[in-house]
Amino acid sequence: MKYINLILGSLILTAMSASCQNFLNNNSQDMGVKPNKFTNVQIDSPEENPCSPPEPDEFGISINIPSEITLSIADKENGVVPLCGVYHLSLTTLEKHPEPLMIHLRHIESDATFSGAILDNDPSPDAPEPEPEFLVDEPEPDIGDMSIVTYFNPNILNHIDFPLLPGYYEVFVEYAEQKSNTKNIKVNLK
Repeated sequence: MKYINLILGSLILTAMSASCQNFLNNNSQDMGVKPNKFTNVQIDSPEENPCSPPEPDEFGISINIPSEITLSIADKENGVVPLCGVYHLSLTTLEKHPEPLMIHLRHIESDATFSGAILDNDPSPDAPEPEPEFLVDEPEPDIGDMSIVTYFNPNILNHIDFPLLPGYYEVFVEYAEQKSNTKNIKVNLK
């Protein structure tokens, strides 16, 4: 009986996972994302995705977005405009600039600009605060030119409040006083 419950639990978990993935895939297909490599982006994941740009050779930020997307005006809250990016920055630069990563977009036809921050709103961080160490007076290690490479995959609609207008947009991000490349996207509304 114990094994039957285990098997049933596994089947239920697999079915739930498949239905969630189908929901994501169907929503992406309904949106009409071009190219198709943007249809299965793991939103808010720090992992590399098929749409992720190549890692910068030197310090910097690179982004990639769909070239065209069709969204439903009636269902903006559930829409997804994926932005796939990667940054390669020095640890000292990141420590000097604790500001959040900013997404900027400009509606080309109207010249209206909008910005929004990517904030970590997780009230329960993964790692607990370390216990204080008493009577330890060791100097901090020299971090030198250590660098960090991190992927990011936000949904632009979750981070920028703007009126959804059809047309062309320019998109770029800024982080730690670095500016990414600029990409264009065509937004169609249905």
